[in-house]
Amino acid sequence: MPKRSRRAVIAGHVAELREKVKNRAEDLRLQTLRCLKEVFNLTSELAGGEIKTQTEGGKTQRVTIGERKIWLHVASKIAHTIEIVSSGLDEKKINMELEELEGLVDKVGKEVKKKEIEN
Repeated sequence: MPKRSRRAVIAGHVAELREKVKNRAEDLRLQTLRCLKEVFNLTSELAGGEIKTQTEGGKTQRVTIGERKIWLHVASKIAHTIEIVSSGLDEKKINMELEELEGLVDKVGKEVKKKEIEN
């Protein structure tokens, strides 16, 4: 059996590592897409009126038109994030999108709390 040079051994390890990273990145991308699809479906149901009430702070309340509009905006943002993740894994860009999503969801929470104060 011929000896392999250190360069060949190192190159082999690097190639193996690159393949592992590629496979793990693809697995992560697919998991992310599955999760985003689930969240998209939930927000679409809220925006589309399929879900009539939501529970906030232990109280069940009807979802208002204003809240549905915000949920529609959230669903739209999720669709945009799905598009970004589908095209590749840019961690920085994905994190920026997820931060914006968190802000939109917080906006719905503030709308619900505002409604509680008014009632």
